Amino acid sequence: MLILGAESANARLQGRQTRTARSANPDFVPQPCPSCNSTEHSSTRSKLCPFHSKSTDELLEEAVGKNFEHFTRKCPFESVVMSTYRQPLHDAVIKLSGYLRSVVIRSHILANAYLLDLQGNIPPPIFFLKTAFILSCRLCSTNQ
Repeated sequence: MLILGAESANARLQGRQTRTARSANPDFVPQPCPSCNSTEHSSTRSKLCPFHSKSTDELLEEAVGKNFEHFTRKCPFESVVMSTYRQPLHDAVIKLSGYLRSVVIRSHILANAYLLDLQGNIPPPIFFLKTAFILSCRLCSTNQ
């Protein structure tokens, strides 16, 4: 029995695979997984890795089963922090948040200026790593 939607779904899947194959980078070299050195996946988060590290949901499903529900408990700041420390802690959190916001904004401006300075050239691969963002944040921080 032929299902009408299945044929169009297969055509869409085949089209998606064709577009993905056409737009694939020919110079791409897959990085091996650091745990098992396989190139089929890049980290232990993949279920293909023999050293797969399970997510929180997977661990909960193993321990409790599939029928569980997440709950979040909220408690007011006033009930957690002693009254003598409340105002100094609140002020410190506000000050630190403002500082972090300014560092992140300045590092984004630095990255944008660098990309504009390249004048259409391709940025080096390290530019897209977390390390580059951390280094730019260090450059933009005022406490060095």
